[in-house]
Amino acid sequence: MTQNLKILSSYWFLFGLLTLLLNDFVLKEVYGNWLTGKLSDIAGLFIFPLFWTALFPKHKNKIFWTTGFLFIFWKSPLSQILIDTWNTNGIVNFQRTVDFTDLFALIILPVAFTVEKNKDNLKIVHFSPILPITISAFAFIATSYKSPQPKVYYFKNYSIQETQQTIIKRLEDAGQRKCHIVENKNLPAHKYCRLFIKNDTIKFIDIDIYETKNGQTKIELNTIKYDEAVFNEKDGENLDNTKKELLKNSIDLPNW
Repeated sequence: MTQNLKILSSYWFLFGLLTLLLNDFVLKEVYGNWLTGKLSDIAGLFIFPLFWTALFPKHKNKIFWTTGFLFIFWKSPLSQILIDTWNTNGIVNFQRTVDFTDLFALIILPVAFTVEKNKDNLKIVHFSPILPITISAFAFIATSYKSPQPKVYYFKNYSIQETQQTIIKRLEDAGQRKCHIVENKNLPAHKYCRLFIKNDTIKFIDIDIYETKNGQTKIELNTIKYDEAVFNEKDGENLDNTKKELLKNSIDLPNW
C-alpha cells in the first residue's frame, strides 16, 4: 500500500496539486477569467484519478473511465438537480458552471494515465503520504465549494405601460445579461426574472414581472443577493434603509 501511495509524493502530482490550490485561492480571486476556470479543470482532472488510483490500484482503468464520465455529467445541466438537492440539505454548498468548452480539459486524462503507468520511475519528495492525501481531499472539496452569500429582501414596485417581453428586454439590455425566467404554474401571469450582476457587490437580483388588469405591467424588485464582505452583515433582512439604497443603486437598471 505504501509503495502505491508514492505517486502522491511525486513531482508530477505535487505540481498538479499546487496548481489547483494556487489557481482556486489566488488566481481566480485576482483574475477570475476563462483561463483560470479551464486551469482548475485541467489540474483537477490530472490529480483526481491519480489520487484514487493510489488508494485503489487494482481499479485503475475503472477510476480513469469513471473520472471522465463523472466530469462530463458534472459539467452538464443534468447534474443541476443533484447539486440543488445537495445544497438544500447538505452541510457545504457546491457550484459549477455549465460550459461544454470545459470538456476540452479531458485531454489531460491520457497524460495522467501515462504518469501513473510510469510511477516507478518518478522522482518523489520524501515525506509521509498522509500530507498530500489530506491536502488533496481539501482541494477537491474547495474547488467546487460555494460560499453562501446573504440576501436582502428589497420590495420596490414599478408600474409601467409596457408588455412583459419589452420590460424583460430592457432589463437584459441594461444589465447586459440574459434574464433567466422562472414561471409559476399557480401564478401564470407572473414571470420571475433572475439577473446575474457582475460587480463586487451584487451576485444576482430577482424581479417579479406581471401584467395587471388595467393593461400595465408591474415590476417588483424582490431579492438582491450580495457579497457579505461588502456590509459585513450575516442577515440581509436586518440591513437598514441606507444600505438597501446603496445596494439598489449599485444595480445598473433602467430608470423607471
